[in-house]
Amino acid sequence: VGWCDLKAFSLILPAIPPGTALQLSNGTTVRYAQLFKCEQVLRSDCNRGVSGIDGSTSTAAGAACVGEEMTVLITGDMSFSYDVNGLSSTYLSPRFKIIVMCNGGGGIFRFIKPTSDSVEKYADLFGLRYFELNDEKSAAEVLSLFFAEKDRPAILAVHTPNVYNAEVLRGYFRRSR
Repeated sequence: VGWCDLKAFSLILPAIPPGTALQLSNGTTVRYAQLFKCEQVLRSDCNRGVSGIDGSTSTAAGAACVGEEMTVLITGDMSFSYDVNGLSSTYLSPRFKIIVMCNGGGGIFRFIKPTSDSVEKYADLFGLRYFELNDEKSAAEVLSLFFAEKDRPAILAVHTPNVYNAEVLRGYFRRSR
């Protein structure tokens, strides 16, 4: 398949360093993550709030503060923006890494303006290192740099096309029956 959420997850999950604590924000990230083996991950947790997206960033930031291992949150752009105040803590760990799937919001949010273009602004606002991934070609290099960041928390914005994402995922499930 071409560049889409499914392809991005197929590259991101194996690149996660061994011994990492993985946090998944809500439905979409869980649906994609369950399709791939990720045996190097120490533990995997998911935060599903009242509306499905509240508290994900705050929960992951808290887990990163108390854990000795790297904590990686994979979240959607709408979920990330909804709980961005979780980054206002003065206790953010440099072991905290956030991957934001910038795909124009989940299906339920199609009527709300996407927040994909805000990720870099939030990184700057809260003093996090910013990385961006727009295609498969640069994935290995960008993921390596992102996971190697040791001095401060980091955000990776993964930009994918929302309409194509849905087509690919539907096709995947049709073929896997």
